[in-house]
Amino acid sequence: MLTERNRAVLYRRLSEMVGDEEAVREMLSNFPADDRDPPVTASMLGVTEANLRTIIAQQETRLIMWMVGTAIALAAVIVTAFGILT
Repeated sequence: MLTERNRAVLYRRLSEMVGDEEAVREMLSNFPADDRDPPVTASMLGVTEANLRTIIAQQETRLIMWMVGTAIALAAVIVTAFGILT
């Protein structure tokens, strides 16, 4: 656990080095601020990774379904247009 003093020192020095206070804040947010905030464990990261993989798979399925639907609609428009022109 980082003490408030050490957190402030790290924030100030890293902000000077990195030049991006938001990035430093985000990095330091991964360290517990007090004893009630547990550090991130490998199992917590595993659960987060599994959740992200599920979300990505769902989005891929939606995208594929949208693309197939769009391709079918476009094919119908082309066939209809070709039928009108001949």
